[in-house]
Amino acid sequence: LARAGAVVLTRAGGVTPERRAEIRAAVEQARAGRPAAIWLETEHRPVGFRTAAGVTEPLASQRGRRLAAFCGIGNPAAFRRTLGDSGLQPVGFRSFADHHAYTPGDLASLADWSRRVGAEGLVTTLKDLVKICTADLGGVPLAALEVAVEPLGDATALTTAIAAATRGGGAAA
Repeated sequence: LARAGAVVLTRAGGVTPERRAEIRAAVEQARAGRPAAIWLETEHRPVGFRTAAGVTEPLASQRGRRLAAFCGIGNPAAFRRTLGDSGLQPVGFRSFADHHAYTPGDLASLADWSRRVGAEGLVTTLKDLVKICTADLGGVPLAALEVAVEPLGDATALTTAIAAATRGGGAAA
């Protein structure tokens, strides 16, 4: 944090404004005596679904369907919460360790599990879909929930710093 030119607090909507202020104060304390870092808070907003073939569908296309969900990310509860916030209530949910390398056995197990819970479709994260790279598991269609990271405030300072860093015209953000 002491060297950071910018700090982005992701999933900021998941904590109270008071907690966000505490986090920002801790960042400023860690940077004591240094110029202020750019501060930006963001939220993850589901925007639709993407298949391994790159086909996209709107969120509404899956509402009301019996979906089972799985992921191999560091915060599976956040993924589950994002699904719920999108109006999707999976009939089953499985999580794997962060950065999980899916084996053929894992994929067969997921296919069997999805059929047992009566899923009409499987949903995962983009991070997991690129590792699996298939249209379905055991005949059950597979898609990733596509999520956009949206700033909760003015992102101009951050985008300007990134532009300057990527063209070699300034310090990295």
